[in-house]
Formats: sequence, structure tokens, C-alpha cells
Amino acid sequence: MIRISTRIATLSFALAACSEQSTAPANSCAALGAQTVESLATIQWNARTRALVTKYRTDPSARPYALVSMAQLNATAAAEASTVAPCVSSRAAVASASAAVLTSLYPGEATGLDSAVRAQITADSLLGATGLVEGEAAGRRAAEPILTIARNDGLNAAFTTTLPIGPGMWFSSAKPAAPPATPMLGKMRPWVLSSGNQFRPAAPPAFGSEAFQKAVAEVKSIATGRTAEQLAIAQKWALSGGTFRTQGQWNLVASDILAARRVSERVAAHTLATLNVAMNDASIGCFDAKYTFWLLRPSQVDSSISLPIGLPNHPAYPSSHSCTSGAGAEVLATLYPSEGARMRALADEIGMSRLYAGIHYRFDIDAGLALGERAARLTLEVDRTKGLLVILR
Repeated sequence: MIRISTRIATLSFALAACSEQSTAPANSCAALGAQTVESLATIQWNARTRALVTKYRTDPSARPYALVSMAQLNATAAAEASTVAPCVSSRAAVASASAAVLTSLYPGEATGLDSAVRAQITADSLLGATGLVEGEAAGRRAAEPILTIARNDGLNAAFTTTLPIGPGMWFSSAKPAAPPATPMLGKMRPWVLSSGNQFRPAAPPAFGSEAFQKAVAEVKSIATGRTAEQLAIAQKWALSGGTFRTQGQWNLVASDILAARRVSERVAAHTLATLNVAMNDASIGCFDAKYTFWLLRPSQVDSSISLPIGLPNHPAYPSSHSCTSGAGAEVLATLYPSEGARMRALADEIGMSRLYAGIHYRFDIDAGLALGERAARLTLEVDRTKGLLVILR
């Protein structure tokens, strides 16, 4: 494991003690640097991450969001802990760390990302040359352990599993048939979970059982009488390739919450890191379950079930949208209790959108939301007791 300073870990732990996140500036740099919503580097670089996930159709998208956000959290802590200059720019540190991670993920964007760092530093010119140079250097150093994690997380390991065949087993409906999507995600190294199967849900209803047939009948009933509102919800939350996906939606929601509260760079980085670590690990747990139970989709049981959106090329149980949304809602509701009802309603709507679309059973959604909530609670507990940066030790 990679060591970080005790002082940096203490900074993260202090943050974790907050519930409704403080809007106080992290240090005197904010006053010198014209701290505004527009100048929060964390939010700016989160938006760049969403744009690149969209451009490159990144799947799984939870991974870049978590990598960038953890680099940002490490960078803000490093900038605040630095004694090289009276005011080390947290924004320069965030920009530098974010660019380092994004360049490793999207090498073809290196020139544009470097230009964005230069623009960030120019905008912070009131902080003085030393503070800017040290901020940029602190950001590069902060990104190093994150890049090491990315290189060794196992996502790109070879998939050698033989697909199961038999009643109730998922098969590719793509034409031509294609290998299952992101088959190694469930075995990827999590940030806080001990393994991908830590929160594996109980098996879904047995294929052909009364409970299973009832679930199929519900999907067919909705598909047959789909209302205009249900159709709109299904299409709104499809968020498939060519979008910033479900994780990006929760990052956008979080960014709006942060902007409305005019938080410091440190608080913004902490919120997004907690959110994205929880969603990343929820996705890992979700795909561990998908490729354990291999449950076929409702329209593969009954071909008369109409689909207004594309059918994802992976098994049904549990719902990935729901795993992500259960985690996202739990984190944001905990850190910002006044947003709790809205966040949980949003998670429910995103989950139900998959039932309205005919691509998931209700039990997929229920299991996904529960798994996501458990991943979020563990992430919040690690943050509260130790600080998220303990992961880098």
C-alpha cells in the first residue's frame, strides 16, 4: 500500500465528521484566489471527466469518476498540508492531479488537458508564482498513487469464464451475438469493499417459479400498457453509451448541490470522492452478482415484451442503474440531509425507469438499490472513522 502523510489523513478525517457539509473556506487561499462557484477546479474537472466519458463511450464509467475524484481529494489535502509557500493553490493542485489521471485514461487528450491546467493556473495568478508552482507539483504527486491503483485494479484481466447454458441463463441478444459487457468489473479491485462479493445479494427467484413468473407478468403488463409518463422516464434515464451514464448523472447532481452551497475546494473534493468511491464499489458488487447468477432479461423470457430503449448486453440481476443510484442517493442524503428526500426519490425513479423500459424485473431494482446503499454506508463509515485517504496507505 502507498503511504500518505499523517497530516493529510487527519485533514480527510476532519472532513468526514461533517454531515451537512461546511461552506467555510479551507484556508486563506480562497480569499486571495476569488473563490467562486465558477473557479472551483473540482467541479470544472468533474465536468471534463463527464465530457470524456461521453466522448469515448467509457464503460464502466464508475472507474474514471472514482480515480479522478480520489486524486482531487488527495491533491486538496496535499496543498493544504504544504508549508512551501504561505498559500499553495488547491485549485492548481486539483487541476494538475485531475489532468494526470485523465491523460492516463485518455492519452489522445493530453494536449487539451495540459492547456486546461495552464488556464487554471493563470486564473489563480493572485496567489503568487510559488503557491501556483507548488500547487501544480502537489497535484502531480497526489495523482501518483491513484495511477498505481489504476494500473493494478484488474479490470483489463483476461475473461476466461465459459458462459453457462440452460433454462433461465442469460445469452447475448446482440446481433451478431457479442461477449458480455465488462465481464471483469465484478472482480476489479474495490476501494473500500473487501471484495466484489462482500454484499452479494441472495439469489433471485428461481426461473419458472411462481415468484419469477409473477415478476415477468408485471414487466409485460407495464410494457403492454406503458403510459406516456412511463415512456418518458424510461427514455430519460436510459443513459447508455454516448452519454455520461448513470454515474455521470449523480456527479452532475452533486456538482449542482455543491455550487448552490458555494463550498470550498476541499469540501467539493471530499463530497465527490465519497460519492464516486461508493458508486464504483457498488458497480463492482453489482457485476459480481450479474456474473454469478447470469439471469436472463424479461424480453428473453417473453419476446412480446416491447423495449423502447436498447437492451444492455449483460445479465439482469441486479439492476446496475439501481446499484449506482442506491449508492449515490445514500451518500448525498447523508452528507446533505436536507437533500435526502429528493435524492432517494431520484434513485427510486431511476430504478423504476428500467422496469418501465421492460429491461428489468422489479426484484432487480430492489436488490440493486439495497446493494448500493450498503456500499455507500461502508464508504461513509470508512470516511468517518479513518478518512478516505487511508485507502492510499
